Amino acid sequence: MAQSARTPRGGPVDQTQVHRRSIFVLSFALMVLHTPCPARAQLVEVSLPLADPAKPGSPAFRKMKEQESQGRWTECARTGRGAWSQAGLAKAWVLKAWLKCASRSDISQKKLEEIPAAINAWDKGALLAVGPWQPELLADVLRSRLYAIEFSMKKNTKMAGEYLAELFNEIPGDDKKSLGRAWALAGELAQIKHDLPAAEQAFEHALKFQDSPETQEKYSAVLLALNKKTRAVNQATPEAGEAPVSEAQETTEMASSELEKQFNERMKSSKRENDLMILLDDCVSYLNALPNGLKSKWAAAKVLEIHQTVWLKLSEPNPEEKWRLVHNRVLSAIEKMDQQRTLSWLPILFRRGDYEGTFRLAEKLRSPLASTVSGAQVLWYGGRSAELIGQYRKSEKYFNNYLELHGGAEQAQEVQLHLALTYLREKSHSSAIAVLERLMMNLRSDRLELSARYWLIRALEATRNPRSVEEARKLVDRFPFSYYGIRLRSELQNGSFEWPFSSKGLAGVKGKFYLNPQQKKAWDRMQWLRSQGWWVEAQTEAQAILPPADPLLKVLLAQELARVHSYPLVIRLLSEAGDAAPDLRSAEIIRLGLPKVYEEVIDKEAKKRSLNPVLVRSLIRQESGFAPRAVSSSNALGLMQLIPPTAREVAQDLGIPNLEIPEDVFAPDVNVQMGTAYLSKLLQKFNTSVPLALAAYNAGPQRMEIFLRARSDLRPQIEKASSDPWDEMWMDELPWAETSYYVKAILRNALLYKTLDQQRISLHGVLWVDLLVSDQTHQSPPAEKTEVN
Repeated sequence: MAQSARTPRGGPVDQTQVHRRSIFVLSFALMVLHTPCPARAQLVEVSLPLADPAKPGSPAFRKMKEQESQGRWTECARTGRGAWSQAGLAKAWVLKAWLKCASRSDISQKKLEEIPAAINAWDKGALLAVGPWQPELLADVLRSRLYAIEFSMKKNTKMAGEYLAELFNEIPGDDKKSLGRAWALAGELAQIKHDLPAAEQAFEHALKFQDSPETQEKYSAVLLALNKKTRAVNQATPEAGEAPVSEAQETTEMASSELEKQFNERMKSSKRENDLMILLDDCVSYLNALPNGLKSKWAAAKVLEIHQTVWLKLSEPNPEEKWRLVHNRVLSAIEKMDQQRTLSWLPILFRRGDYEGTFRLAEKLRSPLASTVSGAQVLWYGGRSAELIGQYRKSEKYFNNYLELHGGAEQAQEVQLHLALTYLREKSHSSAIAVLERLMMNLRSDRLELSARYWLIRALEATRNPRSVEEARKLVDRFPFSYYGIRLRSELQNGSFEWPFSSKGLAGVKGKFYLNPQQKKAWDRMQWLRSQGWWVEAQTEAQAILPPADPLLKVLLAQELARVHSYPLVIRLLSEAGDAAPDLRSAEIIRLGLPKVYEEVIDKEAKKRSLNPVLVRSLIRQESGFAPRAVSSSNALGLMQLIPPTAREVAQDLGIPNLEIPEDVFAPDVNVQMGTAYLSKLLQKFNTSVPLALAAYNAGPQRMEIFLRARSDLRPQIEKASSDPWDEMWMDELPWAETSYYVKAILRNALLYKTLDQQRISLHGVLWVDLLVSDQTHQSPPAEKTEVN
């Protein structure tokens, strides 16, 4: 008997399925075999700019996309039935939207009317599985099949069985959740057919993939019907090559000494009585006596948990004095720990914002460890934590010690920058100049170079050294589009800033670049999708286009990609082109990377919150590059990059019901509404300071509060409305490098947007005050009732 190219994971072998899969595999293999290698591939020439941009096609596709974006699922699914056959090279994208709408329509209405036709279209189009649409399309297929099986289980077992057979062939091997659910459905289907032995085995397989109380209950019922005893199903199996634990080894591990037993009883007692301080002392004593004891991991985690509990209380506004005393006791207990454990906890306390605690631990470790390999870590955290609590002399001591003992370490240049900043805080300008000049002799980072050059200039100005002008010109030439570069250029021009580069535009400029056949297909799909207003799909196809090396061609390609709103790529291409050829930095060209898309919703929501739309636009450019479905490594979503907890909190404040994450947060109207509301809330919290609110938007308001509380001596200076360089020094002292860059990048974006609009701007006074349309100290608007489909 012929076997399926992809062995089914359950159910009888369906010959139609075998045939279809075999054709798929054969077709894909032939495509691979007949695709020439890049060296011999038949390249396709593309002329830029396009002489004949894609023309609008059938109105059905625009209508379908509009219905999808508005959540009109049933209408979208029915439009999709007719549109799919006309989609040509973009069939997979249309099917993806059709299937999404069909599944949402049926699931929301608890019926099975739209899914079968969409699934049937998928089953007929084997090669639709290959392409940039594949991950999301396959996820929609699996979701739809699961629902169809559940719905038809009791009404049409034959249909349910057919769907189930297809499902097993499509679930990826590493998708344990879907495999567990599929096997559970197979068990339920066998139960309905009164095939209890099959149901028994299916439920056993299901429980191996996913532990589910519901499946366990059904499994137990089947065993009862078969007069068998309930038995546990092992989910975890030893890794390949992993030896099972012997009985003797197990006995040894379980055996505990009298000391172990004594500590165990003490810790149980203090935990039972909920006395955190006694429990803390018991855990520390246990770890010192039995560092590798049976409960050492638990005890260490408990110490950190107690610290976190106390630190959160101390971090609240106006904490009770008792929490300072408790915090001191916790730190005293931790200081009694062994060196290696204390060393491993330094970065944990620092990340939590407990800079005082970090410094105390560093003080304990400095003497014994400073000259060892671990000493660099001790001296770095000691110096930074001292800097962040305003202990500048101690910070200088740590940083100088670091450079003496670990001057060749990777972090040494970062140490030099912060040593210079502490000297500047102490007004030791000459010392700062000496450190910064040494630093710039061997810099390896643009970020460090920009900050080092800038503060060298300010230190030279403070000592009235005329070399400051020469150094300012160097920075402006090296980093023309940085916040510091724009500031210094304006100072060299009596406080005004206008576009400093070539006025050369793109009129009449042409070029050619080449694509391989697969890239050309992606290019054609991108153009077709753009013509239909399917922007997100067009942007996905744009990822397949490899940019040319020539700077002018990069600009011409960026111009084309801007038409599909693929702004993250546009911004990158323009940056690379401008660095290679400064004459390609004309206002017309740079405007491509500073777009005004989503203008209607941005203007509306900014006005509602008394914000200048320039601020919102500048933030979106930095957060997502105007990609509405952007997802960060921390799971921040959409244009204004809201993490799910923040999105839920703001949705509740605004009265937005039934927020569905991530889909609703990807919707530009909803995302900008929530993002501007959150930004406005932060502005009120941080005394209408735009830089502080931006830092809080990126790092989190609680972390910014902790930072400000630690710098109590500087808080009035930081919070006041000022653009004096010395009042902005905190931006480079932040404990988060990403946030430091982020704040300056958004302020830079705002200055560039204003320059493109006004040709010339004045940089006198507070540079960000016009980003607030009116006084932000007013109360927030009442909660808005907004329907989200």
